[in-house]
Amino acid sequence: MRWSWLTIALLRPAAVLAAAWLALAAAPTIADSPGVATGGGSSLPLATPGVDPSGGAGGGSGPSGGGDSGGGSGVPIPPPPPPGSYEAMQDGGGGGGNFGNPGGTGGPNIEIPGLLPDQPQGPSVSPDEIIVVFPGNLNRSVGSAFAADHNTTIVDYFRLPGLNAHVFLMSLRDTAQFGQRFNKMAQDPRPLWVQPNPGFATTPSRKLSSTDPKPNIGLQYALTQVHIEPVLDVTRGGGVPVAMVDSGVAVKHEALADASISVLDVIAKPNEVLTEATPEGHGTAIASIIVGHGQLQGIAPDVELLAIRAFKETDPKSGAARSSAFYLSKGISAAIDRRVRIINLSLTGPQDRLVSHTVEQALMARIVVIAAAGNAGPGAPPAYPAAQAGVIAVTATDNGDHLYRHANRGSYVTLAAPGVDILVAQPKGYGYLSGTSMATAYVSGLSALMISRVDDLTPVRLRKLLETSATDLGPPQRDPDFGAGRIDASAAFNHLAAN
Repeated sequence: MRWSWLTIALLRPAAVLAAAWLALAAAPTIADSPGVATGGGSSLPLATPGVDPSGGAGGGSGPSGGGDSGGGSGVPIPPPPPPGSYEAMQDGGGGGGNFGNPGGTGGPNIEIPGLLPDQPQGPSVSPDEIIVVFPGNLNRSVGSAFAADHNTTIVDYFRLPGLNAHVFLMSLRDTAQFGQRFNKMAQDPRPLWVQPNPGFATTPSRKLSSTDPKPNIGLQYALTQVHIEPVLDVTRGGGVPVAMVDSGVAVKHEALADASISVLDVIAKPNEVLTEATPEGHGTAIASIIVGHGQLQGIAPDVELLAIRAFKETDPKSGAARSSAFYLSKGISAAIDRRVRIINLSLTGPQDRLVSHTVEQALMARIVVIAAAGNAGPGAPPAYPAAQAGVIAVTATDNGDHLYRHANRGSYVTLAAPGVDILVAQPKGYGYLSGTSMATAYVSGLSALMISRVDDLTPVRLRKLLETSATDLGPPQRDPDFGAGRIDASAAFNHLAAN
């Protein structure tokens, strides 16, 4: 059937995303699973020369990357390090400014339109990795010259067109006196900025597993809870390009074999669109929630899914996977280049300057960005990129509409969706996973279904419709636990028709 309101006109919002962001306290990497150690997604402590280990006002040093009020020890606190220095970044400060560290000499005073201010950073995912960003009006060879001058090796590269920037991942050949060498690189006048390479993680909780090749579709309570069946009689999302930046997907799994999935691996083969990928747990689970076929039914089974592998699996048993700011940004940039309509980010990490820039470019391209609110518990700091302005942050609920007990809380939470004991495909068979990662995939799928009916639906308008149509849970109206409430597909389509 076709609905008579297919041709409704939606007002285009005049909202414009702000290019400047308020400085926030640094948030440690939040693994998307309870009980996982924080700290930039890396178990490698990063030495911080010259910083009081007790932590002064503005955050402690070390793997947490700062962000708390600190705490005194009675030891005299030295003057704060210069903004943009390695010590400042590890103590909760930002990294670099336009054409190098503010206060550096020898560089032109050029303001780059749309360039975000300094932001807090987490520690590098590897103690020898540094991200160096150059203005795009310079020749790409500037990266090679810079690397040679600072005795570093270029590991990888991508171009961020919206910002007109060259982004290099570099590795120090000699990590001795890392802080001094980092500061020298930040003071070089050629880069826009220099920063560590903090970690991001996707690690759901496994509840129980099954190897039954024909799971009972009745076990998928989430589809019934969000009232998806009437909507799937109208649209299954055909033609809407959706990207997920995640770990690998088992595209030959029986639940995914009939889905429209293309694969891009920005780690191993960044310039090739593949027909198959490394089969990994988390990516396979997220893909099956969105485009599952057969007995495991996805919420938007006919969307054109671009599975971007930017995470490497670290624990096959749980599906835990890890990436870094560089590869996450590279994956998001690839999605922007391919003009997707939605980007699913079932992952969490610290606030990061490069990731913030890349997400902002997606939003400016009118791409809906949907991210996991995090599973670090009610006392955890905001998870990124979910807490970034303009991003739809998703928390998880169970089959009784109770909040997932490990979910983050906060004013940044936008919506809730089913995310506890979710039946998903795994590289070998099926399993049940819980977490805000799962809930995020349901919101991405519903968003694709809505765009399939109204092609010019903007991210701002879509978000408003999802919030208005959500089932209010917890305290009346919006709250820091459930946001606007749990998504309801039928109600969302009714609001879409009425508006």
